[in-house]
Amino acid sequence: SVCFSNKNIVDENRTIVRNTIVSYILGLYVRNKISKSPPTSQWLQAFIASLSNEDVLFMKIEDIIKTTFYSYGHVSREFKKATGITIKEYILDQKINLSTRLLLETEQSVANIADLLNFSSSSAFVNLFTKKMNVSPKQFRMQNKQ
Repeated sequence: SVCFSNKNIVDENRTIVRNTIVSYILGLYVRNKISKSPPTSQWLQAFIASLSNEDVLFMKIEDIIKTTFYSYGHVSREFKKATGITIKEYILDQKINLSTRLLLETEQSVANIADLLNFSSSSAFVNLFTKKMNVSPKQFRMQNKQ
């Protein structure tokens, strides 16, 4: 029983590491794809560059998009055309990636982290985190805190 439990923890840790790496690679892919796409407009390139600024991830998605002075629909279409993924998916992946760091480097509660990252509720954050990382935020913190 103890060996089985340790195997589960090892499997969960592998899944967490894999998901974090996938999120990181996705960010690199988007930046690389944009930099090699000549038809991408300057405003979109500047917008995507701004998404690497961690402070932006503390904003609501709608407010992030408002910084472009274009409609949500226009930004969404142009982003998807340039990268192949939706702006919402990209930003949420980046927020989850940042949340893993916040969980490990701070003592902030899960609810506070959800609030900091402007999720509509802590349950929305927990559900997305669990879906992406295959472990709840509390379990992630317990398993990875040194």
